[in-house]
Amino acid sequence: EIEPVETSLGGRPLKLTEPLMKGSDVKMLQELLMQIGYELPKYGADGEYGQETVDAVKAFQTAESLEVDGKYGPRSHAALMDAVADHDASLPSVEESDQTESPAAPTIKMIEIVSKGGNVNIRGGNGSEYARISSVKPGTRFVYVATAVNGWNAIAINGQIGWVSGEYSKIVEIEPSDPKKVKAIPDISRWQKEINFEAMASEVEFVIARGMYNIGKDVYIDRYASEMTRLGIPFGVYQYSIATTPEEARAEARAFYEAMKGFKPLFYVLDAEDDGLDAVLIGVWAEEMRKLGAKKLGCYVAHNRYNDYEYDTVRDEFDFTWIPRYGSNDGTVEGSKIPAYAHDLWQYTSRGTLAGVKGDVDLNLLSGAKSIEWFRGE
Repeated sequence: EIEPVETSLGGRPLKLTEPLMKGSDVKMLQELLMQIGYELPKYGADGEYGQETVDAVKAFQTAESLEVDGKYGPRSHAALMDAVADHDASLPSVEESDQTESPAAPTIKMIEIVSKGGNVNIRGGNGSEYARISSVKPGTRFVYVATAVNGWNAIAINGQIGWVSGEYSKIVEIEPSDPKKVKAIPDISRWQKEINFEAMASEVEFVIARGMYNIGKDVYIDRYASEMTRLGIPFGVYQYSIATTPEEARAEARAFYEAMKGFKPLFYVLDAEDDGLDAVLIGVWAEEMRKLGAKKLGCYVAHNRYNDYEYDTVRDEFDFTWIPRYGSNDGTVEGSKIPAYAHDLWQYTSRGTLAGVKGDVDLNLLSGAKSIEWFRGE
């Protein structure tokens, strides 16, 4: 008989074997499947990877358009992490469930790390006897997964499930800023071409402009920066990275900072969505920018590459995280899908409309603890 294994979900592949695979990861998988609607009526969360669990995994794989083999591997794990976060974010509160008016803005449940001392350990199970899988700073937030009977909270971290003591964590509900109550937060680049900034000025909280692609300046950045400075429009700048080595990441950072510092931007952002990037390169870019003198850094992380990059391992190198996720991408928040990962700024559409801009423009909402004033340096 196989002895149960104490390990976090995602730490090993799971499949039907004889004897059956057992462990805390199997039990967590079963609990999460049931949480999002896949029933295990006979055995429930018994910690054994039997036929009933295989059938539930197959049903999940079918729904997610994955290979249907009943094996729980990296692709199924990544899909489950997204599905759990989406399911939690879509649950209405008691007050909302009684309303007949139009739906409220989407919310997402997060776990915030709290400590009066130093870093807090994230473990592979719901107790201090489990192995440490990470150590994070107070104030860091993660997507909430579940709460154990002993008060420990499960979080999504680095593409797996981690646990943190309830003594050092708290549940927080994040609701993005209401676009009807705040001005727009657009990001712009050469794709918007000529912009009437005088028409835009009274309509925006701040703007994020593309400064560079790799080490080449955006052809419009000089004009954009000059106009925004003249009109007093607060703005930051971003760089699309295609680095494949640490040396290239450092070179990109140096070129970016040197070309942008004269504009006195509020912050500098790394645009991380290229398939050649990883956590090492992202971290190297941030490190080099700090050495050069950049005070406020952000990272724009492609939603579908968040886990591939292992972004959680370098998130603390940045002052804010910006994530795109569109849903139906119809230009509205109601038609959008909130990111499944902790973030401060959410790009909710690429089909927004804004005074002064001809055609579509990316629009964003605050969706973390940082305020408009924080971004604007006020």
